[in-house]
Amino acid sequence: MPGYRLTDSDKEKIGQKYLCNACNLLLRDAIQTTCGHFFCQSCLGNLRLNGSLNMTCLQDQTELLPNELDEYLQCFPDNFMRREVQALVVHCTFMDDGCQWKGEVRHLESHTNSCEFLKIPCVHSECGVLVKKADLTEHLEKECNCRLENCGLCKIQIRVNMMKDEEMTIGNIKSACERHFLTKIGKNLVCDVLAGEQGPSCNTVSQIPDLKVVYIRFIPTDSDGGDGDTNTSMIRKRKINVDTQSSMSTDFLPPQPKTRSSLSKLMQPKQQLPACTIATTVEFYEERGPIGTGGFRKAFKATSKHAEFIATTWLHQEQECPAYPVVCEKCSKDGIPRAKLLQHQDPVMGDCDGVQGPCPFSQIGCSKTEILTHNQKKEHLEQENTYHTTLVLHHALRVSREMEALLMRDPGVASRNPHIFANYDGVMADLLAQAQTNAGETRDLREKCREHSERITALERKVASGNVSVAALARSAQMAGDSNGSSQNTELALRITHIENRTADHEVLLVENNRTIEDARRDVGNGKRQLDTNQEGARRQDRRIESIEHTLALRNVTLADLEEYVRQQEFSSYDGQLLWKISDYARKRNDAVTGQQVSFYSPCFYTSRHGYKMCARLYLNGDGMGRGTHISVFFVVMRGQYDALLRWPFRQKVTFMLLDQDNVEHVIDSFRPDPSSSSFQRPRRETNIASGCPMFCSLAELNNHAYMRDDAMFLKIIVDTSDL
Repeated sequence: MPGYRLTDSDKEKIGQKYLCNACNLLLRDAIQTTCGHFFCQSCLGNLRLNGSLNMTCLQDQTELLPNELDEYLQCFPDNFMRREVQALVVHCTFMDDGCQWKGEVRHLESHTNSCEFLKIPCVHSECGVLVKKADLTEHLEKECNCRLENCGLCKIQIRVNMMKDEEMTIGNIKSACERHFLTKIGKNLVCDVLAGEQGPSCNTVSQIPDLKVVYIRFIPTDSDGGDGDTNTSMIRKRKINVDTQSSMSTDFLPPQPKTRSSLSKLMQPKQQLPACTIATTVEFYEERGPIGTGGFRKAFKATSKHAEFIATTWLHQEQECPAYPVVCEKCSKDGIPRAKLLQHQDPVMGDCDGVQGPCPFSQIGCSKTEILTHNQKKEHLEQENTYHTTLVLHHALRVSREMEALLMRDPGVASRNPHIFANYDGVMADLLAQAQTNAGETRDLREKCREHSERITALERKVASGNVSVAALARSAQMAGDSNGSSQNTELALRITHIENRTADHEVLLVENNRTIEDARRDVGNGKRQLDTNQEGARRQDRRIESIEHTLALRNVTLADLEEYVRQQEFSSYDGQLLWKISDYARKRNDAVTGQQVSFYSPCFYTSRHGYKMCARLYLNGDGMGRGTHISVFFVVMRGQYDALLRWPFRQKVTFMLLDQDNVEHVIDSFRPDPSSSSFQRPRRETNIASGCPMFCSLAELNNHAYMRDDAMFLKIIVDTSDL
C-alpha cells in the first residue's frame, strides 16, 4: 500500500526528505535507490517501464540496471530511514475534524483505524452516506433513509424511504419501479406509458387523458409500443403457458424456476388456462386516484389484447400500508383504511352505497333473494328484524343438532378435523352476535316508537288546549261586543290588539334581522375574498423580496471579490521584486509566540505580466530549526493563469533582504531552487509547499540595528529574471 497520509501542517514540517518520490506521501517501508532517492516499497512498481525488470528513477531519470554480480536491482531497504520515519511525531489525519491525538508514526495506523472521527460508510448499502464512527449510532437512529420506523397508521415497521410518495414522471419511472419492486430492469428495455390498454402512448404522465388508470410497461428498445396490433405482432409467435413463469418472461421480474410451486409464491392467478399462442406484456399498474390522497396501488399486471387471454394476474407490493386512508371508487367515501376497503365494498355485509347485493340472511332462509340497493337493503333489515332473528336462531339450532349427531356417529372427528369445529365456533359466534345486534336494534326501535307516541300525545293535548283557549277568547270577545261598554271586555280587546301589534312588530324585526344577517354574510364573504387577495399580494411581495435579497447577496459576493482583487493589485509587482512592509510588528510577534497566528503570507508578485506567480511566508518566532531563536522566511510558488506556458520546474535564484532602515547593514540570504523538490514543480493546488531559510535572522540581532522602527519592518524579495 502507498505511504502514510499526513496533515498539511505535518507534511510541511517534516519536509521533502521523508516523502516518497512516487506517491509524495510519508515513506512506508523505505527503499533507497543507488541514485540516492527514496520510495515506498509498494511504489517500486511505478519505476518499471513497459513491464520490464529495469527501473527508471522518477526524479533524475537514472536507469537502474541489474547488478553485474547478482540479479537484484540497484535498490535496497533502508532500515535507518525506516527507523527515522517510525519515530517521527505527527498528528491524526482527522485533526481538522477535531481529533487531538498526537504520537509517533508507528502508532498512526492503529489509531486511525480506531479513531472516532474516521468516516465510514453507513451499514445500509443503499444509503451510501459517509459518517463519523462516533456518529454512526445517531445516524442510524435519526438520519438514515433506510432506517426502520413505525408507520403512523398501521404501526408496522417499514423503511423511511418507502414511506414517501413520489409523483411519477417519464424521467424517474424506471428507477421508481426498481425501487418499489426491489429488482433490476434490463438495460435493453425502455419505458412505455399508455393511457389504458389500447394506448395511445404518451410522453409524460400529465398528457394522459384518462387519469384514473395508467399502464406502464417495459418493452425492448427496438419496439415502438405504439398500439395493440404492433405489440401483438411483436411476440405473437411464441407459445406461452400462463400457468408457468414463461408467461411473465422479462428482465423486469427476478428469475424463478419454471414450476407451478415457485410461481405461486409470487402470484395468485384468478383462473387456470390451457396453453395457447397469445401476446403478453408485463406491466406496472398504478391507480391515479390514490396519488392525491397518498400512496400508490402498486402491482405487476400480466395482460394481453388477444381475445383468448382473459386471466389477469396480480403481484401486490408488500410495503402498502393497510391502515392508509383511501377513497372508495364506488361511493366516493374517503378515509377508509385500505385493509377495510373490501369489507366496505362487500355486496352482502358491506355498507357501500354504490354496491348492490342480496339480503345477508338469504343464505339461511330469508325469502328476499333479489338484488337490493343499499337503501333497499337497510329498509328491509329494519322491517324484518324479528323475522331475521328467528331465522338465525333456527339456523343455529339446526347446525348444533347436526354437529351433535356427527360427534355421536364419530367421536374422533373433532381431533382429526379441528378446523371444522374452529369454523363452527366462529360461525356460531357470528350468528349470536348478529342476533344480539338485531335484538338490540329492535329494542331501540321500540323505545323510539314509544317516545314518539308520547310526544304525539302531548302535542295533541296542547293543540286541544289551544283550541279551547281560542274558543273561549272568541266567546269573550263576542260577549264584550254584546255588553257595549263593559270595562273588562274593553280591556280584553285592547290586550288582543296590543298582542297583534307586537306580533306584527316582531315579524317586521324578524324580517329586518334576516336582511341584516344576509348583509353580514355578504360582507364576510367580501372580507374573505379581500383577505385572500391581500394574502396573495403579500406572498408575491415576499417572493419579490427574496429575489432581491438573493440578487443583493450575489452582488455583495462580487463586490468582495473585486475588493480583494483591487487589494492584491495595489501591492503586486511584475518585475520579480517585492518590497513588503510588515506593520504592527509587536502584535504579530506576540501572536506568533502564543501560537494564535504563527505565520502569514505576503502579497503575491510576478516575474512579469505573464510570468511566475509567487509570494513569501514569514514566521516571526521561527519555524523548524529556527523556532524561538530566529525569524524564518520561506518562498512560495503559487498557481498562476499562465503556468501552462512557463518552464518547469522553477529554477530562478531567490534573494531575501531584511532592510536596515539606517542603510547600514542589511540581512541578506539567497538560494537556488532544487529542481527535484516538489516545492518548485508546477503547482497542482493554490500554493506549493514553502521552501526557504528557517534561520534567516536571529531575534537577538533585531535590536542591534534599525531593522524595526515605528513598529514596522521591511522585507525585500528579489527573484532573478535575467534568463527569462
